[in-house]
Amino acid sequence: MNQAAFFSRRTIGPQLCLAGLAAVVGRGVALVTMAILSTGLGVAGTVGGAIFLASDPLMALRSFAPAQMPADGFWIMLACLAGQTILAVAVIRRVKDEGNARREGA
Repeated sequence: MNQAAFFSRRTIGPQLCLAGLAAVVGRGVALVTMAILSTGLGVAGTVGGAIFLASDPLMALRSFAPAQMPADGFWIMLACLAGQTILAVAVIRRVKDEGNARREGA
């Protein structure tokens, strides 16, 4: 049984389908919000947010597409880690810059 059939209404019932839909929509809203807010961290934050956002469709392809990418788990984890690392560096830079601005202004 493929995953699409497993998640059909006939197999798991309408209540679980709605719960699954709510989870997918919630994750999508969180990812898009993170990507939008990351643009406030400059170029590095924008790039990190975009890379992290791009990792989610890779996960969806792995779960629901019939064809698989070679070493797809590696590419998904690489995108997630790269995006999160770049985002963390952008946040650290922002905090340092704000701290320096406060010290110079005082």
